[in-house]
Amino acid sequence: MVLLETQRLLIRDWAPDDWKRYKPLATDPRVLKYIGRGEPSPDERIQRFVDGGIEVAKTRGWILWPVIHRADAELIGYCGFADGFPPDVEIGWRLKPEYWGQGLATEIARAVLEYGWRRFDFDRVIAVIQPANRASIRVAEKVGMTLEATFVHQGIEVLRYSKANPRHLKAEIRCEIPEDGNAVRELHRSAFGGDAEAALVDDLREGGLIEASLVARWQDAIVGHISFSRITIATKAGPIDALSLAPLAVAASHQRQNIGTKLVEAGLEFCSHRGHKIVLVLGHPQFYQRFGFSSELAQSLESPFGGGETWMALELKPGALQGIDGRVMFSLPFGVF
Repeated sequence: MVLLETQRLLIRDWAPDDWKRYKPLATDPRVLKYIGRGEPSPDERIQRFVDGGIEVAKTRGWILWPVIHRADAELIGYCGFADGFPPDVEIGWRLKPEYWGQGLATEIARAVLEYGWRRFDFDRVIAVIQPANRASIRVAEKVGMTLEATFVHQGIEVLRYSKANPRHLKAEIRCEIPEDGNAVRELHRSAFGGDAEAALVDDLREGGLIEASLVARWQDAIVGHISFSRITIATKAGPIDALSLAPLAVAASHQRQNIGTKLVEAGLEFCSHRGHKIVLVLGHPQFYQRFGFSSELAQSLESPFGGGETWMALELKPGALQGIDGRVMFSLPFGVF
């Protein structure tokens, strides 16, 4: 059964006769150079490895799975998890030499790590690598692992790399303080690849237009920021107060960890407690709809940045937009866009 697929590879369960296809990986001295003492395995040991993988997969679930090259259907190696250094779970990978140098080890290791977080909820995963194995060290670093320790295993010096499950990491959400200014500025520059959003936050802050500015702090770094600033809706009956959610940024290293979600939730709760009734946003529908934002609610509100499904409104007080028809007036700092 296929367990996961990447662009060029797939992971599946072992089959009994896979040991013959796997044999080159257990006997080729190039493959074995940095594995233990580099000794090849006899056929009997190779068969036990494959048979053992089949049995353990039925109970524990996680093993070192065979890696299949999708273009030619070849079994080209393995990647998965092992229990050689309890209580830690170790990730390992091994590929045939003819498939080296193509980024395949990084591709499958990254996918297997994500599978481990999602399927088995590992708290953390390690990789044990000999110092001279520069190729595997690069793979570990590319998938986000960091050097944790050097130790001796079976008489051989090895390095222990590790990575914590990002789903378990908790960032602190709090109000921005003056000391956060530089970090917030650099976060937006990095996230958006330019100065516009960083300048917007600076100008909104200096103009006293921000109603709520929250940051996500992980360890000693600011890894997320959200801003809510005051705007108005010009109607025939007069101006109506509202808030603009913009901008929202999360560091690339901390995306897919629900930080953006937590910032939005905390920001909306903060604004609601302050008595605000309407929030407007221009953004990705699939993300913002989960908080109750709706493009239908914004249809009667003209935006200088265009309409469509990305222009959305949220009622912090139910019915706040009922019968409202008008033009949204953004503050001067938004003129940068």
